[in-house]
Amino acid sequence: MWLICFNTEYELGKFEAALGSMWREQFEVALQFSEVSDVLTQQRAHQAVELMQGSKFRSDSMTKGRTEFTYSGRY
Repeated sequence: MWLICFNTEYELGKFEAALGSMWREQFEVALQFSEVSDVLTQQRAHQAVELMQGSKFRSDSMTKGRTEFTYSGRY
């Protein structure tokens, strides 16, 4: 199972349309999308997204000073 998050319903719709079209061309059958109906699975997915967002924020703030380094040509 894959967990893919989108910011808007529009983005989700575009993804489903593009993937569904390519899937139909490749395998000649329609790709079935379904929503997760199990509450525990939904909670775990939301927790996973929150953890990923938090770790991205921490990673960005830790590397911020490192990405500003520029090569001076003296080395």
